[in-house]
Amino acid sequence: MKPQMNKLQARLKKVCTPHIWIDPRKCKACGACIDACPCGVIGKAGFFLHRHIIFVNGDACTGCGKCAKSCGYGVFGTINQICTAHFWINIGRCAACWKCIKRCPKGVLGASGTGFRRHIIIENGDACTGCGLCRKACGHHRVFGDIGSFNLARP
Repeated sequence: MKPQMNKLQARLKKVCTPHIWIDPRKCKACGACIDACPCGVIGKAGFFLHRHIIFVNGDACTGCGKCAKSCGYGVFGTINQICTAHFWINIGRCAACWKCIKRCPKGVLGASGTGFRRHIIIENGDACTGCGLCRKACGHHRVFGDIGSFNLARP
């Protein structure tokens, strides 16, 4: 019997595969990535005020990158930009205060995006020691998650 996913894991499956992640806030719902994906991984999510893409079959993702190449809006990123061996980042909760970037002694974190779409990313994940100073510096709860709760097969 397959174990049940918790709500967080179910949401992550819609925006992360083992190879790439999407930022739905940047998506314009043009559909170019849906047409470019040879594996049928991407689909549309339509809400009243916002339409964007989601992963409908993330386990089928091969990491070919055709979706990212077809997108002109910067929606896609590599999974190493949001995961280290110790934590993962929920970019949707980031308030772009940059306290965590300034506090990290190893230079693991960096800034991405512009305007209202700014957030942190991981620039040097291999340097992360898991000290937790970034989490402590962050005044916004649930930006940093324990890697054990990120239940996706990482390459």
